Parts: sequence; structure tokens; C-alpha cells
Amino acid sequence: MIQRSAVLAALLGSAALAVGCSTPTASTDYDFARVAGVILPHASFASRVLVAPDSVRAGVPFTVTVSSFGSTTCTRADGATLIVAGVLATIAVWDREQVGGACTDDLRQFPRDVSVQLLTAGRATIRVQGRAYPAGASGRDSLVVVEKDIVVR
Repeated sequence: MIQRSAVLAALLGSAALAVGCSTPTASTDYDFARVAGVILPHASFASRVLVAPDSVRAGVPFTVTVSSFGSTTCTRADGATLIVAGVLATIAVWDREQVGGACTDDLRQFPRDVSVQLLTAGRATIRVQGRAYPAGASGRDSLVVVEKDIVVR
């Protein structure tokens, strides 16, 4: 439970960095900061955020593909953090985003594979955590989640 809280705190803390990008940049000499990846839980994107098998075998690792989204010039995939607690596997996606400068106003998918192993047979949930885009009404980024239930045999 402490590990999940630490990941949530890290996601929310890093989500304070700006997401906005609107014009192309001519230079790539900017710094990049590690931030929680933008995930889009809306119907048209949710199926691309989390791709996992419907059924897996207990104790056998399987691959889950998780994706974040961002500008082609300002966003780079930077891995994922996995926490398995019983029948819940929580994956936090991470990106590197350009600090300063301007970005192209486009949207690209940044997939990455995560190896997951569940030990308990029954129903299980794969959860992907990231940040919403655009930011909420308060102007602050918020945590969003996409989930998929699977069967562990």
C-alpha cells in the first residue's frame, strides 16, 4: 500500500509541470523533464492506452502494452512503473517533456511494453495511471486511470 501511495504522490507531484505545446520549434537544445505521461481515457483512445490479453496463466509473465500521448517534438516515452498487489497490477506511465521552447501541435502515441506476472487465479485488474490533458477546470493536472479486467487461470 505504501508503494502505491508513493507512485500516486510522484504522479501528482510531477503533474504540476506544463503540458501545453502549440507552435513548431526549430531547435532541440532544450532540457527534458520526467513527468507522468498523458493518457486519454476517452472512448476513442482508451483501447490504445492499455492492451492486455483477456486471459493469462497464474505465475506466467505476460506482456501489457501501455501508451501515453504527446507532441512529436516535445514528448519522449520514459518507461513505466509496475506495482502488483494481489489481483491488481498498477502501471504508471512516464514521459520526458520539453521544458521551455515551443512544440508542434500534434498528437502521437508512445507505446511501451511492461512484463506483468499475477500469482493468484481468478479475476484481476490491470490499471494504467497517468495525467489528464488538458488540465482540469482548476488549471491543475489530475490523475486519470484506464482499467481492464482479465481472468487469471
